[in-house]
Amino acid sequence: MKNLLVIVFFCLFISCSTENDNTSSENINSKSIVSQEHLISIENNTASKKYNDALVAYLNKNKYPDSVEELSSMIQFILDQYVASNKAESITYQQILRINNKPINELSTLLGNSLLGMEAKVQLETFIQNLINLQGKDFKEISSYLVFFEEEVLKNTVLTDHEKESILAVSTVSLYSFQNEAKRKDKDWETSVGNRKTPPFFEPGQRSIISVIAVIQKII
Repeated sequence: MKNLLVIVFFCLFISCSTENDNTSSENINSKSIVSQEHLISIENNTASKKYNDALVAYLNKNKYPDSVEELSSMIQFILDQYVASNKAESITYQQILRINNKPINELSTLLGNSLLGMEAKVQLETFIQNLINLQGKDFKEISSYLVFFEEEVLKNTVLTDHEKESILAVSTVSLYSFQNEAKRKDKDWETSVGNRKTPPFFEPGQRSIISVIAVIQKII
């Protein structure tokens, strides 16, 4: 009788464990499906895709920028992909310096000319400020923040669908930019002068933030 009770208890334990595992698996799968749908949505966003295509095309032929002049050239190349050649906008050395010195102020000025509502503008300013705070952090930590931020945007009931799409496009562009910077830093930050390393002109993540702010009007 005792052995029978042990067997019954063991079967019940296995059954409960399996049910819990199935529930957890369903939750994980559900989250994966939502994430995959979101991933497809943002990758199909024309503005963010155009940014990534331009960035990759530029970096295939040039080293990652390590001066204001080089960064200006890269951003100019990206901007040119958004407009007709006869209406190309130019990014100046002074603009890059202003964004570098006071990124949030420049962002506020650029957002002031957009049709986004106040909540959307606050979300973007907070987003960029948090990216600034994450400068120098590992790409994994930055990408985790991007996922968290996007989930919060999707749950926001104040933002319109258009505003959510615009904000998510900015987040996606940021992901592309930080991802490419992480890939290129080991290749471009070292100068072979007596096997000594030359300190980079920009801090890690700084170029990504500057480029996102510089092209943000084309994305939203």
